[in-house]
Amino acid sequence: MSARIKASVRYDGTDFCGWQVQPDIRTVQGEIEKALLTRFGSSIRITGSGRTDTGVHAEQQIIHFDCPEDEDNLKLLRAMNSLLPEDISIVHLEKTHPGFHARFDAVSRQYRYNIHSEYSALDRRFSWEISSELNVEKMRSALDNLTGTHDFEPFSKLNPEINNYKCTVFHTDIIEKDKRIEFRIRSNRFMHGMVRAITGTLTDIGRGTLEPGIIRNILVNNDRSRVSSLAPANGLCLEKVNY
Repeated sequence: MSARIKASVRYDGTDFCGWQVQPDIRTVQGEIEKALLTRFGSSIRITGSGRTDTGVHAEQQIIHFDCPEDEDNLKLLRAMNSLLPEDISIVHLEKTHPGFHARFDAVSRQYRYNIHSEYSALDRRFSWEISSELNVEKMRSALDNLTGTHDFEPFSKLNPEINNYKCTVFHTDIIEKDKRIEFRIRSNRFMHGMVRAITGTLTDIGRGTLEPGIIRNILVNNDRSRVSSLAPANGLCLEKVNY
């Protein structure tokens, strides 16, 4: 008897070409499906709450899949982790109702971007090192312009398959700890490259090369030319998915 499984997955995205399965390329989805194939001897497609880009990490990526056998949760969890590579782990796994959908049932996702002001051997794979001093108060003052429903097309990579770039941002925050800056943003959806483009613009505000009001101007005028370069992928992490 089959069962729909909901699982929370954590991964270090450094050595992956993103989330989505692709032929002859190492991806997070591909590795999990490979482990499921080994475990059950049949191809099982998984669905994630969203796609992460090349080099982006996740503390809580939610997936679902239909397990061909009604197996004990803990037994399946241990079996899957023994088959997965060391840069992916399943943190929690449970049976859920047949209609659960990891992507469409999610009401919001939260990303965190880590910035360090000095080199860190421990955090180099998970943060952006910026040696120049950043004015965190100026960066924080720009955040109010992000909350609410906006067309985030200027902050997104263009995709001919997407005809709606509107996102509702529920919460943003910047926390400064010692020599570390954490930028968080929670929204109902995210466009490709959106958080990295926003972060790049915020850091230029912190450097003083842009004024805090630039974000509002970009959104109101749909002005892609004023958006800064993308922040590096290694500082970005999918932190939480809410249902």
